[in-house]
Amino acid sequence: MLEVVWKLRNITPSLEFGPASSQEQSLWLQPVLSDLACFHFTMFISKMYLDYLEGHTDNTRNALVHHTKALNALQTRLSAGNMEISTSDSTVLTVVGLTTAALAFGDVEIAQKHMTGLHRMVMLRGGISAFSHDKRLQTKLCRHTKEATD
Repeated sequence: MLEVVWKLRNITPSLEFGPASSQEQSLWLQPVLSDLACFHFTMFISKMYLDYLEGHTDNTRNALVHHTKALNALQTRLSAGNMEISTSDSTVLTVVGLTTAALAFGDVEIAQKHMTGLHRMVMLRGGISAFSHDKRLQTKLCRHTKEATD
């Protein structure tokens, strides 16, 4: 499965998918390999993009299975009530990805729900400055939380 992720990474450098030139690949892969929701989201979006490149315009069953697994993992995590894991960088990153995907697919209602959740997560962490250790994630959050307030 990781071949799909690497294939996508190699053909989409301009989409900020994966490591920047100054970022080690191991740092980029860490949330994908250590977080079930992030892993399944990455597989979902990778499969969707590769299917698109191959001319498939409909959501494929395999991609949707990963989307469902990502959502289920997030729902389980959020309902457990553990604030640390519910607002972890990898959880936030996964919701950023789901928001971006919903916007790309034109599902504004779902994107708005994700953005509302992102805003809540950011506030629970103490605001956007709590993400200063990861400038790329912080930048993505600024984009999405701004969209949520527009």
